[in-house]
Amino acid sequence: MRAEYEILFQPVQLAGVTIPNRFFMAPMGNFGYADANGAPTDPLIDYFEARAQGGTGLIFTGFCVVDERIEDVKTPSILVIREDPTVFIAQCKKLTRRVHAHGAKIFLQLTAGFGRGAKVVPLTKHVAVCDMPNKFDPSIQHRAMTTREVEFMVAAFGRGASIARECGFDGVEVHAVHEGYLLDQFTMECFNRRTDRYGGSFENRYRVVCEIVEAIKTACGKDFPVTLRYSVKHFMKGIGVGMLLEEAGTVPEMGRDLEEGVAAARYLHQAGYDALNADIGCYESHYLSHPNIFTPDALYLPYVRRIQEEAGVPVLTCGRMDDPAAAARAVAEGGCTMVGLGRPLLADPDYVNKLRTKDPGEIRQCISCNFGCLTTRANPGKVQCAVNPRAYHEAETRLVPTAAPRTVTVIGSGPAGLEAAA
Repeated sequence: MRAEYEILFQPVQLAGVTIPNRFFMAPMGNFGYADANGAPTDPLIDYFEARAQGGTGLIFTGFCVVDERIEDVKTPSILVIREDPTVFIAQCKKLTRRVHAHGAKIFLQLTAGFGRGAKVVPLTKHVAVCDMPNKFDPSIQHRAMTTREVEFMVAAFGRGASIARECGFDGVEVHAVHEGYLLDQFTMECFNRRTDRYGGSFENRYRVVCEIVEAIKTACGKDFPVTLRYSVKHFMKGIGVGMLLEEAGTVPEMGRDLEEGVAAARYLHQAGYDALNADIGCYESHYLSHPNIFTPDALYLPYVRRIQEEAGVPVLTCGRMDDPAAAARAVAEGGCTMVGLGRPLLADPDYVNKLRTKDPGEIRQCISCNFGCLTTRANPGKVQCAVNPRAYHEAETRLVPTAAPRTVTVIGSGPAGLEAAA
């Protein structure tokens, strides 16, 4: 390992859990890999185990609906904690045991749901912070959650975290004051027109998120880590209108601006969140929340550095952070505490081990195309990777030594020929 990368392999403490290195697998929706009980399928377990075996210190699952009754999520689709979680617990215990066998830690990401952003996952109940149309299909109308429903949602996070702890997860992440999902809609002044204790002032708009961490810590103890998926700045010009990076400071802004982002980060850390898993963007500026090849490398770093320095909260961040030299500098200079790899770990589950023991040139690079990981989740409905056909197919494509070795010639250097040669 090169000396410049050593800082990336130092352990870090989150509440009562020690993470063996500074790399985390960023949460990505595991569309198509949960069964009819909302539990992880065996291919999903194989997928996470491969990234743990590849050296990643901390793994975040994709979002898991904390209680199916909030939006009445249909399954099979994504991870869901049902009223009867028996199958979910059994499969998750298998998942955590296999991840822990490789020395990695794993957090379950718990989500309240989608609200106005519901698109890919089928729902039978459409709710939001207030009455409003769906972002993607305005013919769908979302009704305001009642105060009792909000209280039920808070309690569901406490129950969901207790189930996560029973399953062997090392912590949980609350999803999300991020990208305009249901919880984020409560914090956004442009959407939150409530007149109960969850609307109006800054404190009221962020109240539900603070009550959630209190419920989790009460249920699981102060040493049980709770992180928050958090967008520092929404980059939003209006409802349905996003903002480009270069427009910041030059046009009127709607949603969370940088100053509120820093103040809210401080407030949420004081409320009990042990770290913020931070980025920028929202549904209106989805191209920033899911950066492609045309966005800058490490594009979140200038914003998350502000909240780590000014709010005093440990920050985890991703967003095209796959240049190891730049990642090491970010940690060394205090820009972030941990470095996230999402799609780079889709492309190469052994990224971390290759960086530690081999030439980084051997890493199979993510090309930031957003095709397999985003486009195909809607059609045919499962996450894939454009450069790694083994992603989510680890067991069925596992290579084993043959009893009759032969010398072969691969003719043709297209994708099939190159993969066969590899």
